[in-house]
Amino acid sequence: MINLEHISRIYKRKDSHEVIKALDDVSLALPDKGFVAILGASGSGKTTLLNIIGGLDKPDEGNMIVDDLSTKDFSGGDWDSYRNNKIGFVLQNCYLLPHLSIYDNVRIKLQIASYDKDKANKLTEKALESVGLLDRKNDRPKNLSGGQKQRIAIARAIVNKPTVVLADEPTGALDSKTGKQIMSLLKELSKTHLVVIVTHNEEYAKEYADRIVKLKDGKIISDSDKLVIENKVSNKKLKKVKIPFLTSLKWGFKNLFTRKYSTASIIIASSLGLASIGLILSISSSVRGEFQKVEENSIEKYPLTVNYYSPYENAGDVHYTQYPSDPIVYADLSYYKVSDHYPNFSTRFRNYMYDMPKDYYYVSYNRGIMNYKLFTQYNTEADTYAQLSTQGSFYKGIDNEEYLNLEYECLIGSFPKEAHELALVVDSFNCISGPTLVSLGYNIDTSHYQEISFSFTDIMSKKYRYVPNND
Repeated sequence: MINLEHISRIYKRKDSHEVIKALDDVSLALPDKGFVAILGASGSGKTTLLNIIGGLDKPDEGNMIVDDLSTKDFSGGDWDSYRNNKIGFVLQNCYLLPHLSIYDNVRIKLQIASYDKDKANKLTEKALESVGLLDRKNDRPKNLSGGQKQRIAIARAIVNKPTVVLADEPTGALDSKTGKQIMSLLKELSKTHLVVIVTHNEEYAKEYADRIVKLKDGKIISDSDKLVIENKVSNKKLKKVKIPFLTSLKWGFKNLFTRKYSTASIIIASSLGLASIGLILSISSSVRGEFQKVEENSIEKYPLTVNYYSPYENAGDVHYTQYPSDPIVYADLSYYKVSDHYPNFSTRFRNYMYDMPKDYYYVSYNRGIMNYKLFTQYNTEADTYAQLSTQGSFYKGIDNEEYLNLEYECLIGSFPKEAHELALVVDSFNCISGPTLVSLGYNIDTSHYQEISFSFTDIMSKKYRYVPNND
């Protein structure tokens, strides 16, 4: 027995925030069996009332008591048990699963309730027989007429012997002859079940229903056989329901094989997607490897160097042009205005340097040739030679011609090829540090900062004499 006490269902429109009462203080008692028809115009609250009775919707106010159980504190699992064990639904569109046979569409409700196989088969055949479609049990829903589909929906609703059958416009999509057949079938069911239908057809209601309840604007305006019952609330628990894992797996495979073309398309698209991802990852790995090679080569050619002094870019007000076209070498006097400092590297930076691959490090050897006798003329007018300080100015040449051509440009003459040939290296401004020029035998006044330069001719005409140590 079902008893609804002061049920209200309220909706709010999102755009206008208008409050709509689909049901307004509805109280209705329903017996254990019989045929109850709910009539009313569109928007009167018929379907909302049916959904609340079926556990598909919850009231905002009031309470529904079912077999002495209050639904106010029902959990989600309790509502599942209530819908599966107590209620059988018959909807206008039937909602049969197209990939299952008629037999499986009816038996599905028993599988959800974990019936054993033999009992489920027996109840399914009995339900199909009661609606006269046992001979069509292996057909698919697409092979049935509208009336036959509705009868299958009724068989599914009653297969597990619920006490209540709820039907929402069961004849709405049927012709009058088929509609009467469905109503007669529901009338027969009402002898052992409570059948509640929502319909617009007042003629059907008067012909088949035992009781007619009319709604308007969410309120009951008439009840042909009002029932009053005294509630008794108990604490008994509902039987829990769940779909067995193997059943879910079976349905999934059936769905896949039923929709072969769709399944094949999804598999092909997924395979192409995975292949594309693999290709992208492969290309990404290759590109990352190439970048790493470039980085390693760059580090080899342009290593990180840390000095303990910080020279000024240019000394005084002397400014130089980068890559000048004039054949002149300038003396860079910034060395004489040096600010010593000691780098203060953070622990994080030091750890980063320590963690770098060992291949990034190299041992630097001083290639200077120390303590050898090299002489030149400081004054071209005097035929006298003075010994130079060779430390830090002269270095052994580079044997890699490809590297020389890549990293250096020969401004005049050619790169040294013989042991007695020298090359003077200038920067992009054609500058050489003042101390280097001094050590090479050029007279430079470092007492004040001014532009000091030498022509390429002066550089090329400079002569040096080497005296071996054993002479």
